[in-house]
Amino acid sequence: MNEFKFAGTVSGLEVKTTKAGKQFATFTVLASDDYNPERQLQVRMTAFGKAAETVISLGEFAEVVASGKIDSREWQGKHYLDLKALNIESLGGVGL
Repeated sequence: MNEFKFAGTVSGLEVKTTKAGKQFATFTVLASDDYNPERQLQVRMTAFGKAAETVISLGEFAEVVASGKIDSREWQGKHYLDLKALNIESLGGVGL
């Protein structure tokens, strides 16, 4: 399975527009490291469609659970991982 699920705080939210005129969001989820509580994971991801609408409406600093698929791509002979958020749920914290 190529899925992920992170709970944490939205940070670095950027709203962008595709060439087709649709909005999408790139953002980081700041999540706790289960093995080292003093360490914080910074997980960068992209959301399209309903997931993008949700994270945009919740805003920066919202407490969320983000889940989706792990994808990869090649560019100039190098391989990169992309995290595509397919579902964003509020943990009840209020965003700004």
